[in-house]
Amino acid sequence: MFSITSLALVGWLIYSNKRNMREEAFWINHTYSVIEQIERIDSQVAEGESFSLRYGISGSDSLRRGMQQFHGLLEEDIARLKELTKDNPTQQGSLRQLTDYTHQLGLFVDSLVYLGPGVVGRVGPDPPDKNWAAVETTAYENERAGIRAAAMIHRMKYALRSMMREERNLLNIRQSASKNSELGSTYTLITGSLLAFLFIVIILLQLNRDILLRKQAEKKLLQSEMKYRMLIENAGAVIYSTNETGYITFASAQTLELTGYAPEELTGKHFSMLVESSCLMEVSRHYLHQLETGEKESTLSFKTVTKAGEVKWVEQFAVLVLKKGRPAGFQCIVRDISEKQRMKIELERSRAHYQQQLIEATREAQEAKGMQEQFLANMSHEIRTPMNGIQGMTNLLLETSMSEPQKEFVDIIKRSADNLLVIINDILDFSKIKAGKLTIEKIDFRLEDVLDNARAVFNHRVKKKGLLLELEIDPHIPPLLTGDPHRLNQVLINLIGNAVKFTENGSVRVKVSLQERTAEQVDLLFTVADTGIGIPTDRIPEIFDNFSQAGLDISRKYGGTGLGLAICKQLLQLQGGAISLTSEEGRGSVFSFHIAYGNSQREEPGAVAAVATGMTDHSQLLSGWKFLVAEDNEVNQKLVEYVLTKAGGIVQLAGDGAEAVNLLRQNANYDLIIMDLQMPEMDGYGATKIIRDDMQLQTPIIAMTATALIGEQVRCLDAGIDEYMTKPFDFKELYKTINALLSNDERGKGAAMNIGQAYDLGLLRQMDDRQYLWDRLNAFLSDTPIQIGEMRRAEGNYKRTRYWASRIKRGARVLRTQVLLDVLQRIILHCDKEEEVHELVQMVQVVYEGLEPLLLEEKEKIGFVLTPEGE
Repeated sequence: MFSITSLALVGWLIYSNKRNMREEAFWINHTYSVIEQIERIDSQVAEGESFSLRYGISGSDSLRRGMQQFHGLLEEDIARLKELTKDNPTQQGSLRQLTDYTHQLGLFVDSLVYLGPGVVGRVGPDPPDKNWAAVETTAYENERAGIRAAAMIHRMKYALRSMMREERNLLNIRQSASKNSELGSTYTLITGSLLAFLFIVIILLQLNRDILLRKQAEKKLLQSEMKYRMLIENAGAVIYSTNETGYITFASAQTLELTGYAPEELTGKHFSMLVESSCLMEVSRHYLHQLETGEKESTLSFKTVTKAGEVKWVEQFAVLVLKKGRPAGFQCIVRDISEKQRMKIELERSRAHYQQQLIEATREAQEAKGMQEQFLANMSHEIRTPMNGIQGMTNLLLETSMSEPQKEFVDIIKRSADNLLVIINDILDFSKIKAGKLTIEKIDFRLEDVLDNARAVFNHRVKKKGLLLELEIDPHIPPLLTGDPHRLNQVLINLIGNAVKFTENGSVRVKVSLQERTAEQVDLLFTVADTGIGIPTDRIPEIFDNFSQAGLDISRKYGGTGLGLAICKQLLQLQGGAISLTSEEGRGSVFSFHIAYGNSQREEPGAVAAVATGMTDHSQLLSGWKFLVAEDNEVNQKLVEYVLTKAGGIVQLAGDGAEAVNLLRQNANYDLIIMDLQMPEMDGYGATKIIRDDMQLQTPIIAMTATALIGEQVRCLDAGIDEYMTKPFDFKELYKTINALLSNDERGKGAAMNIGQAYDLGLLRQMDDRQYLWDRLNAFLSDTPIQIGEMRRAEGNYKRTRYWASRIKRGARVLRTQVLLDVLQRIILHCDKEEEVHELVQMVQVVYEGLEPLLLEEKEKIGFVLTPEGE
């Protein structure tokens, strides 16, 4: 290849040199033509000079005509010279001077005047009328013109000499270049000849090498064929070949063992005779596709039929044979995989059986889990229902006049009921955590309120035991935090409760320290230290385990389930925190936990604090409001009736949901409905559905349930229930909830609207069902714009506007869209007072438009998780 390239290069160089030489010869001849033309003009200029001088001496008319003829020829020759030198800018410049001189010379020649015969030299007699003075003047002018013409010719000769020098220099350059080209051509020719010789030598060597390699290849091919034949004859697999139409052209000896056919029996037969009929279509399609696409090789498993009619599974590896780029047939290797296929079928049967067992086990586990949840629900309901009566009546009894022994007995009843409730709550929380269905809220709260609540819970107990309960908060901690105050309260109640329980003398000290503060969050350290009995060193590592206590004697003496500290640890872990313990037996214990909370940017909600602390006198709190209470338990009926009546409310009792619906059909003028969820004949859900859907009443409904399990609150909100309370309920909490639903005072309900967290999906995430969560988001995003449109069209009709505001609020409450809920509550209150709501309705639209993209993003995230990989 290199040799061919070199020869081609040399040939091109020779051709290029020859072409250059031709061009240089042309330009040399051209230069000679220019020189010849310059010499011709120079000769004419010399002749013109002679005419000029002779005319100046003789004044002959023939010389004057000669001068004129010379000038005409000179202009023609100069024009030709100009054409020859048009490619040379230097000569063109000289020619412009020469042309100018020629033009001036023509003017001098045209100015010559013929004086007549005998004027010059005064030869012959003078004519009598001759004006010799004029003649002399003219002769003088002619003489001057001739001298100027001679001078101009002298300049022309100088310009011509300059042009001649330029052309001779150019001629020397071009002649030198021509000689160099001739030399280069010679050298190139010599080089080309050498390369050609070298090329011929290389070709001869290559031919000799190819001949040698061919002989070696033929020898190796012969050896390979021998080895291949030996391999085929001794291989365990069957090897055979076919032409492009599928007819067998060669078969190895092993075909007899696999198929029962001898090789000679198969040669010339179509390979399909060996394929079992059920596989024939698939096999034919497979190899036709390989022929059409030119796929080099393929592997296919199918059933074959032996000569004796036995069916075997085989695996065939087929290589497409090409001749001159076109398919010429197949080279095939076939293995018997009947045993492998049998094992595969058995494995698939085993896998199917195992999967069926797994499905059954999963179903049974789900049923067991459902039964466990149902058992917990039933247990919760069956225990909480009488507990509600016990605690409620005990609290009412404590508010009556009693003797000291009676008061002490009632206190014992209350503490016992409280302890039992703690155990129930621990079991339920433990079940939620174990199932992974306990979620953490993120709402704004005041740390001081949480600690004050803890102090209030234990004030009576520590005073009775003569203990000192100290609370200390770092003043640098922001007053308003973002997190889950309920779970923090639960941890503190548990730790402080243990400290009070196991301390007989001394104090319990709770301290909150600021560890780190940024613009977004604060890291806090809580310590609960006591001077109690302490914990043995060997029991500390397992103190946070499930159902673990410091010892059997502790369990017998102090009671408890051993779940409290385990729940604390897991609650803190869910919030990104951690708990630790240092203790010395007989000296006391120090429980410490770290936890981070959001640094809320909102102002302190003072109005909320006023509601929480301003409920000391409840006698007129519910004055004038009428309540319908649906409750099947007689004790709870009396309890709720007394609690509401005590605060000034008017109460109508119903024994079940059906009775409550009938009472509403007779008189719908109730301000609020308190609905037990589990009742005979018609439960709270069925009654609420009729109230909301059939009767289209938007009267606020508070659900009271003893179940308190995951999903119950969501189910309540879905049904159209406004608020949810678990039994046993706290009187003050019930008053606060009623006040929030019915109060016409808008403080704390959005007058200075809460612009904190836009939404909270924690309640829905408790369901641990992504599909359900996606469906709820999708329903809210689909329904709310339509409902807002209906509410806007209903403006002016306060009843219809209130109806649509309540419908929107029902969906918003499940997603905890607090800002939207605040605005909707204000609309409901304005409609009740028949006040203008246009701006509030507009605000609902604005708030939803800000909320929509956030919820769409959440929906897309959930949808991505739901989508299986590969779809």
